[in-house]
Amino acid sequence: MTSSPRPADRPSRPARSFRRSGFTIVELMSVIALIAVLVSLLLPAIQQSRERARQVQCSGNLANLGLAMHNYHAVHRSFPIARGGTDGVGKSGGDPAVESPFVESNGGRLSTFVPLLPYLDQAPLWKAIRTEQPDPSVLDGADFDLDGNGVADGDEYDSDFGPMYVTYAYSLSDHDERVLTWAKEEAADGEVSGRAGGPFPPFGPFPGEFTYEPWTIQIPSLLCPSDGNSAQGIADTNYAINWGDHGYYNGRPDNPRGVAEAGGVVTLQDIEDGLGNTLLMAEIGRADGYGYDSFSGSVTIGLPLSIHDDPQMNCVEVVRDVANPGSYSDAVATLTIRGDRWTDGAVPFTGFNTILPPNSPSCLVGGTSAKEGTFEYDPPQIDPGSDDAVGSGILSAGSHHLGGVNVVLADGSVRWINEEIDAGDPHAGLSTAPQTLASEPLGESPYGLWGALGTRAAGELTSGY
Repeated sequence: MTSSPRPADRPSRPARSFRRSGFTIVELMSVIALIAVLVSLLLPAIQQSRERARQVQCSGNLANLGLAMHNYHAVHRSFPIARGGTDGVGKSGGDPAVESPFVESNGGRLSTFVPLLPYLDQAPLWKAIRTEQPDPSVLDGADFDLDGNGVADGDEYDSDFGPMYVTYAYSLSDHDERVLTWAKEEAADGEVSGRAGGPFPPFGPFPGEFTYEPWTIQIPSLLCPSDGNSAQGIADTNYAINWGDHGYYNGRPDNPRGVAEAGGVVTLQDIEDGLGNTLLMAEIGRADGYGYDSFSGSVTIGLPLSIHDDPQMNCVEVVRDVANPGSYSDAVATLTIRGDRWTDGAVPFTGFNTILPPNSPSCLVGGTSAKEGTFEYDPPQIDPGSDDAVGSGILSAGSHHLGGVNVVLADGSVRWINEEIDAGDPHAGLSTAPQTLASEPLGESPYGLWGALGTRAAGELTSGY
């Protein structure tokens, strides 16, 4: 009979190794590295998804604008005027003896968006604009020092011009415009000449008047969420109306090319090239007031009329920074006014041309009224009432999306336009001779498919976009 082995005689089991619970430092670092890799792979997809959602919302805004334009046309038998409003004269800032249209009227500078308000679900704002509004802009004696000279604005101080008073901060709300207008008063009675207080007239004052409350109301559907720049003062827009392929017509009523016309209205019947072949509106970028070098939101000023003879050589090659694509050269003066106020019908603010392809630079003719800012930190300025500001130039569409812009056609459909779209011959020019402009049609656009989409009755074929 065999006895069981004693415990000491049992075969020994393999020794088990033990370690403390948890990860070692090496394993923990590996897990962190793996998480980092996964995040790096997922983050671009998340960002792309978010941008896609923003782009969809942006195109939805344009679809609503197209619908509003057609609803307006159904009632008024035309699209709203692109630059219109009231005319009149009144004392402005600056020299009190000078008459200005910007106090008792808006000087005919209201944009398409103002009469479009009732069709954008903004009936209360439209009602406020149509009625007389109080004027809170009397700054005489105000207890602050805008000019930094140590004297409270409105108080008298001596200068080379004699006693002077600050009476009116003109368009102070603009991102880079701090244009102060001064009333020069040498009378011993101490009364300040210049702009007097009082109610704003129906349909409002000049569209850059920051003390007029309706102009400061931001309409959410006029902003593209991909453009993260904040609106300041006078409210902004990321959408602009099509002024066609000849920037010389931006300030002229004769022989217009786009669906915007200086001092006139355009009907569906005027769009002879076909509603689906003609741009109604497109995106424009805005700037935050600090990025003066970027094409988005900015325009160059002080350029000659010859930009219309050769846009590539006399605009693009002159203003671009070769080392930094998409940026202006430090050698040119720029203003961040694109989309800077939805109220203003001047093309640099709310219009675009189909000359250079989307996301190209913008070049503004003139500059005789351009001047260095009032203070050393101010950028160059353009008198908002000058012909330069009205917009003879090349104003490009643009966006903060990657590679193109959203547009809405005259039939109300929304499309994506790649910035590489056929834009024809960038060296081609269109006549600026008055006799030609007044009497002869200019024919098909030389700026390819992009130019053809900008003309309303030039007879081009625009299939394939």
